[in-house]
Amino acid sequence: MTWTPCNANLGVADIHAVITSRFIAIEIKIGTDRLSRHQEKERLRVEGAGGVYFFVRTMEQFYDWYQEYCNSN
Repeated sequence: MTWTPCNANLGVADIHAVITSRFIAIEIKIGTDRLSRHQEKERLRVEGAGGVYFFVRTMEQFYDWYQEYCNSN
């Protein structure tokens, strides 16, 4: 698989959702990928506005987070 750049704003998360009336930004990482400088700035912006920003590496990790999030809200 080859990464193809696009015209989106730098740092914007891969998935956006609203769960229980709260903005959620999800960044998907594979292998040893880490958040870029732009993604870290976006994380701070989202969290500063009261949203939730997190990154996952597996579907299982997302499912576990989702179950915990829904049970606590």
